[in-house]
Amino acid sequence: MKNRSGPLEVAKELFKEKYSDADCFLLCGSVVRGDETQFSDLDIVIIYESLKNAKRESLIYKQWPVEIFFHDQESLNYFFKKIDKPTNCPNLPQMVKERLLITNENHVSSRAKK
Repeated sequence: MKNRSGPLEVAKELFKEKYSDADCFLLCGSVVRGDETQFSDLDIVIIYESLKNAKRESLIYKQWPVEIFFHDQESLNYFFKKIDKPTNCPNLPQMVKERLLITNENHVSSRAKK
């Protein structure tokens, strides 16, 4: 899409504007791998120290479609081991592995990467 800001800039703005309370904010997916197209979205993984329930949110932000995946370490482990591993489709682990950290490195982001 023409005239939209770059994905990193938009991810940083989204973090500051809406999710600055997150312990870990990761930009993931095709825009990080460098194989995005004009139809790509921003894949975001947000990790909190503790979260009642994992959830997913879709929105449009600054002309970008955005998919946000909310987790804590417990729900990440569950999705890694119980959802993605049995299907041989490691989408969430791949996103967390190939990520661009928007927040500062901390114990939450370090645990998620392991």
